[in-house]
Amino acid sequence: MSSLNQAQTAIDQGQNVRQQTDAALRQTDAALVQGRNIGTLTKMTVYVAFPVLVTTAIFSMDIVHPYHPWAIVPVVFAIAFVLNLTIAYVLDRPEEVWRRIRQALS
Repeated sequence: MSSLNQAQTAIDQGQNVRQQTDAALRQTDAALVQGRNIGTLTKMTVYVAFPVLVTTAIFSMDIVHPYHPWAIVPVVFAIAFVLNLTIAYVLDRPEEVWRRIRQALS
């Protein structure tokens, strides 16, 4: 009789372990999805929000009084966008960038 109880206990423990493993896998999947979403939001911030913020910051200063502001806004935005892309690229791949610089200098 005790061997049957031990077998039933082992089966119950195995089922509990499986349920815990399934729950851990679901949490892992949710964390991976959340990580991808945060990555997407970060890219949107770097490539869209920063240039817009720089452009609006420049034109909100009281010292900037261009004759045709709406003609200059896209130019400033484009410059901020390209500068931001360059900085993001360098920060994302510093080893590769330094390797290319060393190759160009040698």
